[in-house]
Amino acid sequence: MGTPSNAAVGRYVYVVKPQGIALGVAPGFDMAHVQMALAGDQLCVIDGPVYVDTLWWWKFRTANGAEGWGISDGVALAGGQCLVAVSALTSTPAARRTGALPNTGADLILLWAGVASVCLLLLVGLVRRRSMPAE
Repeated sequence: MGTPSNAAVGRYVYVVKPQGIALGVAPGFDMAHVQMALAGDQLCVIDGPVYVDTLWWWKFRTANGAEGWGISDGVALAGGQCLVAVSALTSTPAARRTGALPNTGADLILLWAGVASVCLLLLVGLVRRRSMPAE
C-alpha cells in the first residue's frame, strides 16, 4: 500500500471521475458531505493523504472556497501550485505521524515563503517604530 502520487499538498488536481467525487467533512464514506466536485473541476490539495475505508483520501479546497475530503482515485495532477497556509504544512497527517515537516519541494517552497513573509512584516514594523518621532 504505497502513498498515491496523483496529488500532493500545495498542488492543483482536477476531478477525473465522470460522476465527480463527494467531498466530506472527514475522510471516509460515512462522513457528511460538504459538496460534490464535478468532473473537470480544479481543486487545491490542502492536506493528506489519509488511508481510510481501504482508500487514500486528500483534503481539497474548491474554487468557491469549500473544503472537504475526497478519494484519491477520483483526481489527477494538474499543472501549477496552489496556496496553502504555512500552518497546514506542519499539520498534514504525515507531519503529525512523524513529527517532521513534509519534504516535497512545493511544501518547502511554501514554508520558506511563509517564513520570509513573517520576517518582512517584523522588519516593516521595526522600521515604522524607529521612524516615529520621540515623545
